[in-house]
Amino acid sequence: MMQLGYLQALAPTIAWVTEHLQTSPSIQQLIDDIANGVAVAVCDVSYFEMYGIGSSAWILFSADGSSWIEGGGIVPGPLTDLNSYRCELGRLLGISVGTACLKNLLPTTPHFILTACDNLEAVRKITADRYKVKTKWKSVNFISQITDVWSHQHSCKPSPQHVYGHQDDKRTGPLTFVEHLNVRMDRLAKSLAI
Repeated sequence: MMQLGYLQALAPTIAWVTEHLQTSPSIQQLIDDIANGVAVAVCDVSYFEMYGIGSSAWILFSADGSSWIEGGGIVPGPLTDLNSYRCELGRLLGISVGTACLKNLLPTTPHFILTACDNLEAVRKITADRYKVKTKWKSVNFISQITDVWSHQHSCKPSPQHVYGHQDDKRTGPLTFVEHLNVRMDRLAKSLAI
């Protein structure tokens, strides 16, 4: 078990995705919003090929922004396997593990969490059928872990959404809620990697 806010949650099954872990003082609103299907999960990565390092960052956020859990870490694996796509999958693994830690706090009835990512191919892997995963896929170990966590550890299911990344550099107007969280996770991922 681990303490998140004033609640006891399950310990993460994959530790590296929570090397960095912070929460708002209370996560009760987040728990309620996940149960009601209005919470948001957003993630981003930083990959520095020349340094051989990649990091992922993720956040679970209540609809009103008052309650959150953010996590992340350095993406493991041999340098020959390390690339931006592996990092992208690592952040989605972080969301699934972070959500699974809340299993004991959530109802057993089915519920969904909006899961936003700026890599379209990685977004498609969130809901891959475990029995159709191919061993020849790049970073198949992460894909298998993602599908296993979502299908076996809790009744919460992802509702995938693509979000355009780096909108803080591209857009002149205000960012959407999800884009703002993506920028926040981009900054966290960079700070974890450097």
